[in-house]
Amino acid sequence: VTNIDFSNLIIKQGFAREGAGIYCENSDFEMVNMKIQYNASYGNHAKGGGLYCINSTGVIANSIISGNTAESEVWNIARGAGIYCSDNSDLTLLNVTLANNIILSNGAEGDGIYCTGETDMTIINSIVWGNDLQQIVLGNESNSLLIAYTDIEGGEDGIESNNYNTIHYFEGNINTIPFFTDSAHSDYSLLGSSSCIDA
Repeated sequence: VTNIDFSNLIIKQGFAREGAGIYCENSDFEMVNMKIQYNASYGNHAKGGGLYCINSTGVIANSIISGNTAESEVWNIARGAGIYCSDNSDLTLLNVTLANNIILSNGAEGDGIYCTGETDMTIINSIVWGNDLQQIVLGNESNSLLIAYTDIEGGEDGIESNNYNTIHYFEGNINTIPFFTDSAHSDYSLLGSSSCIDA
């Protein structure tokens, strides 16, 4: 499917090797007011528990991506429990909460986001927090990340990269506990004391 828009949907408890929540290939898409939660990628090619994008261009806005997993029986294979992007994909996250996604395999990478294959990722006015060991990982193939006005756990150190990639870490980013209302019960609204409000 190409050129498609989603809004006001809950995508949860999907189960697939790649893109257990949503799988996009050669697509243009827009997703607004989405909840992509508790989906599980599994097997020898476990990638993109919540969202898998290959050679696709998309925007996700005002959405929550949480509690997704990726698990492989093979060491160092699982990637991107929350989001996996590859092959010249271009993804923009606007006002997105990406939280508590986890890879359940040894030696794997990118609990929150994993980008590879010359992917361009833009993250603005969002929260990237609690994604187990790694918030964002950029692979080896000339990826680009622009991040601004976002609460990312670990700050710039929450982004793992190498010399092949380009990172634009702009103003307004913070590294502070977001204080969700009740993330244990999937309530990712913010308490009044949260530093993310009007940040």
